[in-house]
Amino acid sequence: MYNDKLTIEELLALGSQGASISNEKYHQLPGVSGSALSLMEESNRHFDNKKLFSMGDQAHFALGSFVHELVLEPHLSSSYVQMPSFDGRTTVGKADKAAWLAQNQNKIVISSEDYDKATRMAENVWAICGDTLDNSICERSLFAEFAPGVIIKCRIDAQCGTDDYDLKTMTPKNGMSEYELRTHAEKYGYYKSAALRNVVRQSLGLITGDSFLIFVSTSPGQMVKVRRIPRQIITAEMSKVRLMLSGYADYLKYGDLENDVRDLQVYEQRLGAIP
Repeated sequence: MYNDKLTIEELLALGSQGASISNEKYHQLPGVSGSALSLMEESNRHFDNKKLFSMGDQAHFALGSFVHELVLEPHLSSSYVQMPSFDGRTTVGKADKAAWLAQNQNKIVISSEDYDKATRMAENVWAICGDTLDNSICERSLFAEFAPGVIIKCRIDAQCGTDDYDLKTMTPKNGMSEYELRTHAEKYGYYKSAALRNVVRQSLGLITGDSFLIFVSTSPGQMVKVRRIPRQIITAEMSKVRLMLSGYADYLKYGDLENDVRDLQVYEQRLGAIP
C-alpha cells in the first residue's frame, strides 16, 4: 500500500531505500523529475512555471497510466473504472449516466475500448517481460538533494538488480521500426529521463547498471519491444542533466543569469564541450 503521508523531508531522509507512494503524490511533491527536464532546457523560469504548461491529451495519458497500473501494480485496487454503455438519446439513459458518474467521481473513467486495449497491452508486456517484472521492485520513488535547494526525484517503473526498466506506450506510424523507436525516445526525452534516474541513484550511493525501454504499441496486435539504451548515450545525457541542474542551482543562488533564456549558439557550445 502507498504511504502518501510522508513529507518531502521524510522522503529525502529515506535515501536509497525509497518509498512506495502514489503517482499523484509523487507529482505533487517538489523536485526536478525526468518529465520536467524539457522545460528546464528552455530556461529555469520555464521550469519554475511548469504548472502553466499543458500536459497534452489527457485521454492518452489516462490510457498510458492505466497500462502502467495493470503491468506494474496489478495487486492494487484500481483507480480506473470502465465506462458502461448508456443510451444518450433517452432521458433514462442520460439519467443513468449521470448517476453512474456521480457514483464513480473518485475514479478515473476510461472508455470500454481503451479498457480492453490496455488489458491486452498489459497481457502482452507480461508475456514478454514477466520474468524480469517478477524479480523487480516496481514503482519505487527516490528523492535526493543535488545541491542546496535543488531536489531531484525519480519514480522507477521497474528495477531489477542494478538495471532499470521504463514502460512506454506508443502509437507507431511505421511498424515500430528501429528508427521510429529511436526518434520516439529522442522526441519525448526518454534518454534524459533515464539519465536523471541514474543521477538520482548515484546521488544516493546506488550502483547503476543498464537502462531499458519497454515499448508497447496501442495499435492492433499490441506489439512489445524491449531496447537497451546504449551506455554512451546515457553517459552523455547524464553530463547534460548535471549541467542543467548546476545551472538551476546557480539560478536559485544568484537569480537570473544572462544565459538563463537559452542562447542557442552558446548553449550548444557548452553542451559540445561535454565528453
